[in-house]
Amino acid sequence: GRDLDELSTNLNETITSLNKRTEELEREIERVNELERQKDVFFAAASHELKTPITIAQGQVRGMMDGIEPYNDFETYLPKTLSSLKRMESLINEILTASRMQAGNEIVFQQVDFGSLLRKRLEEMKELLDIRGITLETDIGDGLIFEGNPELTSMALGSFLSNAVFYCSEGSAVKVTAVKEDGKIVTEIRNTGSHINEEDLPHLFEAFYRSDSSRSRRSGGSGLGLYLGKLIIERQN
Repeated sequence: GRDLDELSTNLNETITSLNKRTEELEREIERVNELERQKDVFFAAASHELKTPITIAQGQVRGMMDGIEPYNDFETYLPKTLSSLKRMESLINEILTASRMQAGNEIVFQQVDFGSLLRKRLEEMKELLDIRGITLETDIGDGLIFEGNPELTSMALGSFLSNAVFYCSEGSAVKVTAVKEDGKIVTEIRNTGSHINEEDLPHLFEAFYRSDSSRSRRSGGSGLGLYLGKLIIERQN
């Protein structure tokens, strides 16, 4: 009787363990399936995004080759074609960066002066801010040093800053602060004269998501900026 009780107990423990492993396996399968779905959606969206500048550039080149008006005005349409190709090149570079980040490729870390990187990106945007009449307010602390990758960090900063500027009404302000709190660098980039709809908030960091499609296209946004920025920050802890 004792042997049967012990056998029953062991059997119950084995069944419980198997059930637990089955649940874990099901969750892992769901996670893998979701990653596959996200990958399919990502590449479908990437193909769609690349198709637009390719189609535009092809149409313009064919028009110029055939001497069709108004495309026979080379001085006007060659720069436009070049702009389409540059947009395509930028998008391809972003897709490749996203792919490397998703694949978990090793990132080369070094001592990075975050404050210096931030000031440099703001200086690069000064002309755009002036053109749009946007006031810049900054409060960037000293000693904002961390272990990371300067090129990737600069890319992430550029994404967040450009979003703040492009989605900011002319004549308004962008405020940038960066301080150290509890050993972490806390950065805030705020703009005025703009609003994000509640239903858009959960999707802001999704690849190719645009809360305002027409305005994003006018500003040249790829829909990958915030997605990449989030990936870069997470990969650098």
